[in-house]
Amino acid sequence: MTAGEALARAVAALAETGRRPVCVTDPDAWTSERRADLEQAAPRCQGCPLLDPCGDAGEAEDFGVWGGRIRDRRFRTEDRAAS
Repeated sequence: MTAGEALARAVAALAETGRRPVCVTDPDAWTSERRADLEQAAPRCQGCPLLDPCGDAGEAEDFGVWGGRIRDRRFRTEDRAAS
């Protein structure tokens, strides 16, 4: 199973409990073109039950907030953990 598939299964399992990850409330914040928006979104991931599978799925991504980490390869920066 790929990391993306594992994340999809984890999201489905969470939905069965009636819960949703915080990123679905304002998905644009997690994929914004503005670095400041990403820096505000990343800490909001803390405490999410999907943090690990989301972070794993984000390893293959070039941009956005995944598992509380900013992925932004436009500027060739390394991933940063949210503080």
